[in-house]
Amino acid sequence: MEQFKCSGCDELFSCNTERNHHQLNCKKYFLKIEPSFRAQLSKKKRRARASVQGTYEWALRQPLPKNSKKFRLATDSKYIQSDLEEMVLQLEREIALTQLVSEKNLNRQIVVSHVLKQKILEASEIMADTDLQKKVEAEHKKLKEQRKRDRSQGSALGGDFETKFSLFVPGGAPGLGKRS
Repeated sequence: MEQFKCSGCDELFSCNTERNHHQLNCKKYFLKIEPSFRAQLSKKKRRARASVQGTYEWALRQPLPKNSKKFRLATDSKYIQSDLEEMVLQLEREIALTQLVSEKNLNRQIVVSHVLKQKILEASEIMADTDLQKKVEAEHKKLKEQRKRDRSQGSALGGDFETKFSLFVPGGAPGLGKRS
């Protein structure tokens, strides 16, 4: 007889449907799914992670605590994005796997998650701006090279000299010109 194992808590089940039903409520299974700041999650998985108290997705759905402005500003200036990611994961494990959770840890998770989301958005905006700037610079460089090529295809003395001091005036047969 085949046995099915939950990938989160390693509990064994006799059929696949029992395992799937168990995984809908298994906190350890949801914690094994990568958070949305590390990997692209489907809407279903994001919603499932948001149902577990203490996860990054759950914290983003919560409003910021009333007196969190100073802590939020201090966290934003003190930590870089990778440190915030590690802190979120650590708090996520602490909160989700313990029975009694302090209000302080919950508020900390909410604030740190919001700060991390803000830093991710800022980083993506900076990346988009630099990409746009690089495209504009490449286009400008291409146009500048094209102008140089167009100019060099004329006479060796340049366009202004050719029009002012030319022996020929416009008109007449192509390539022959008229003497002035």
